[in-house]
Amino acid sequence: MEKEAQEILKHSGTVDVNRLVGESADKFSREQLSWLAGYFAGAAQVQHQLAEAFAAAAHGGALPAGTAAASAPELTVLVASHSGNGKGFAKKVQTEAEKAGFKVKVCNMGAYKVRDLKNEKNIFAIISTHGEGVPPAAAEELFEFLGGNRAPRLEGVHFSVLALGDKSYVHFCKAGIDLDAALERCGAARLVDRMDCDVDFNDSAERWLTAALEALKKIAGPVTATLTTAPMAAVRLPAAGAVPYSAKNPFLATVLSKVNVNAAGSEKETYHIELSLEGSGLTYQPGDACGLLPRNSDRLVVDVLTHLNLRGGERLPTSETLADALRGYELTVLTPDVLKKHNSFAGSKELNELLFDVARLREYLYGRDIIDLLKDYPVTYTAADLLTVLRPIPGRLYSIASSPLTYTDEVHILVSAVRYNAFGRQKEGVGSTFWADRIMENEQVPVYIKANEGFRLPADGEVPVIMVGPGTGVAPFRAFVEERAARGDTGRSWLFFGNPHFETDFLYQTDWQAHLKSGALTRLDVAFSRDQQEKCYVQHKILKNAKDVFAWIEDGAYLYVCGDTKRMAPDVCNALIEVAEQEGGFTRVKAEEYVKGLKRSGRYLEDVY
Repeated sequence: MEKEAQEILKHSGTVDVNRLVGESADKFSREQLSWLAGYFAGAAQVQHQLAEAFAAAAHGGALPAGTAAASAPELTVLVASHSGNGKGFAKKVQTEAEKAGFKVKVCNMGAYKVRDLKNEKNIFAIISTHGEGVPPAAAEELFEFLGGNRAPRLEGVHFSVLALGDKSYVHFCKAGIDLDAALERCGAARLVDRMDCDVDFNDSAERWLTAALEALKKIAGPVTATLTTAPMAAVRLPAAGAVPYSAKNPFLATVLSKVNVNAAGSEKETYHIELSLEGSGLTYQPGDACGLLPRNSDRLVVDVLTHLNLRGGERLPTSETLADALRGYELTVLTPDVLKKHNSFAGSKELNELLFDVARLREYLYGRDIIDLLKDYPVTYTAADLLTVLRPIPGRLYSIASSPLTYTDEVHILVSAVRYNAFGRQKEGVGSTFWADRIMENEQVPVYIKANEGFRLPADGEVPVIMVGPGTGVAPFRAFVEERAARGDTGRSWLFFGNPHFETDFLYQTDWQAHLKSGALTRLDVAFSRDQQEKCYVQHKILKNAKDVFAWIEDGAYLYVCGDTKRMAPDVCNALIEVAEQEGGFTRVKAEEYVKGLKRSGRYLEDVY
């Protein structure tokens, strides 16, 4: 039916709508006409008149505007997401639910009035988990409300939860698990079981959506196509032959340039890489990420095969060799899920106990890889069994360090090579050393663009921005400053940057100097931690400039933090709380609430990893 719907759209702007619908009435059944009405209304892409007219035809005559909308069952989609995955999928949920005849409202949890929960009938919740089990800042108020003594009774409310997470963390999808339990505790009825999604979430999320909508239809009874009363924009269909590049279908980008931007003598190894997107049709905004599908090094694959006494040339049912297959499976990182699967073969009581001791489990996972696991808990694997234990390498995401307004058909990234010694062996990060060691200029790499709706410049170019990005966390701020300069924005901008040494580790130094000279960057404060006896980090520079930082915030500045999630980001957050205490005259509790308020309002944004 979608093909027929798109054919109708071709003529909707040039043919009288009533005649068009009249000609269609004899061609389609009532159910098909109703589907078409839902398609046009739900996609939110075409004239309201078209959706209304097809709904009327499905009912055998004229249908007053708004009739179906008023009677359609309601669905509220609550979203809390860090990177924008949840927000993006919520749009898909809205489209599909409206096609099915539901009146849909999508709300960011941070903007949702929690006391309205008791008035809802149907809720789909989409929530990501941050770090070690922490919900997004936008969900904090809802969690506090549901866990407090004012939590409402929600009998009569139906719900289902889509949890987004990463299996490399011990507390996989914990925010979703906690929200699911809280809604049930308040008396709400679960439509379908919660779906916990790993990094590559699309297939799982689609299965959840299909099941949840089917369950919702059963309790709602017969529904008609949803109509809205707001005018809709003209439809934008993909161009003929357009290729939708994605993580599943990456674009082969040519490496235009790869430069180590650390000076000689640095302990770090950081590469500025420029890629060509010419001919891809890919677009991005500052704040987005460039995804890479890396491959393991031959050395690591050989080490795994040797340890297991397996033959790399063994052919798999897919016709590829075992060695080729292992290049695409995660060997450098252990996850709780891999340990559970491995123990189904190992049968180790010790490993089983470890899996239920969160503190010990977290300590064990840190720095170990698949060979360490095989040494500690030996198993004799067949090739087929081994691949059931491992997970495919998830795409690696790198903050984009360029503005498309400055570099047409190019994307730039900043990558720090990860190399370390642990448990008697030399280890390396699969993605970072893929760039550093195995990719050269003029070669092609499989990449895609990952939108990050939760890390955007303010639309108003006069709004001031404060950017905190030590190390490679500075990458998106190169894009931010370039973008504002290219747009002619007049808002002030202030960058806090940190790294070990001024002489060897001042990333993009000439860029910042040029932007300071042109006025595109208003202020720059740097913290080189090893250039003096007492270590100095970006949070110390924030505290040193507390009066001005607070004045900028009070003047409406947006705060952006990019980089390490375990130490830097919490330290910066604590510094900002101290700034609010000191300069705002708040108590500690009030200062914490002040900073939380900045996060909830979308003025304190993090891109941390």
